[in-house]
Amino acid sequence: MTIATESHALDDTTLAGTLSAVPSGKSVEARVSVLEGPLYHLRHLRIEGAVPPDARAKLGLAPGQPAIASEVLAAGARLLAAMQEDGYALATVEPPDATADPQNHAIDVTFKAAEGRRAVIGQINFAGLSSVNESFVRRRLLLHPGERYEPS
Repeated sequence: MTIATESHALDDTTLAGTLSAVPSGKSVEARVSVLEGPLYHLRHLRIEGAVPPDARAKLGLAPGQPAIASEVLAAGARLLAAMQEDGYALATVEPPDATADPQNHAIDVTFKAAEGRRAVIGQINFAGLSSVNESFVRRRLLLHPGERYEPS
């Protein structure tokens, strides 16, 4: 990428003086040129750590896909969400470790995950129910003791 302003590159030692001479209130044009490099593809995808099999399937990446940073980051978020939906409330997924192989235009990605303990809904208690019957409120609960934790 190259950036130039007033026909000077950013590393031009005369640029500061040129910009200082621009009258107050006058605009200065900047030109940004981007030279695209080669397209990299995902090569090896690994998940290190204990992860339920159904959560692994939610990664949504496959070898051979274009290596797009936003998609790799989103895959980590999908993996974490799948683990939490599987009852692992305190699951963690670290930011992915990506290693480039410039010669082959390939990226290897490793996700480090830990599921932690599976969470189950415990006893549900109410306080302050003076004008509503507790059994009425309990019948309307969408979760019940003994059910697996799911953030959804």
